[in-house]
Amino acid sequence: FPRSAAAQSGDAIFVFGGQSHRGLSNALYVWGTDTNGELGWKFFGGDHESNSVGRFGQQKSFSAHKYPSARAGACMDFITSSHALLFGGRGLDSKGKRFLLFHVSCI
Repeated sequence: FPRSAAAQSGDAIFVFGGQSHRGLSNALYVWGTDTNGELGWKFFGGDHESNSVGRFGQQKSFSAHKYPSARAGACMDFITSSHALLFGGRGLDSKGKRFLLFHVSCI
């Protein structure tokens, strides 16, 4: 999947979502140094399947077990060193319907 939203936090770069011939993605990957000092990509969250509707919970609460639906063309930026906001994109709502997304998700 070519990734579509990217943001930097500390010495790591995070990329989210994207689109390929298989559909839309909601996977979150990080590029940085692991605990062994090796530089590379690591899967950080989301689904490994295409066109996922994500996992949603209570508004204004952060959780590693929640993540936004699959999308491409979104914008992402960190608001703290460990919390990012994802805005918009072309993707899926919570029911799996495709359209332009105009809401903010916390990841």
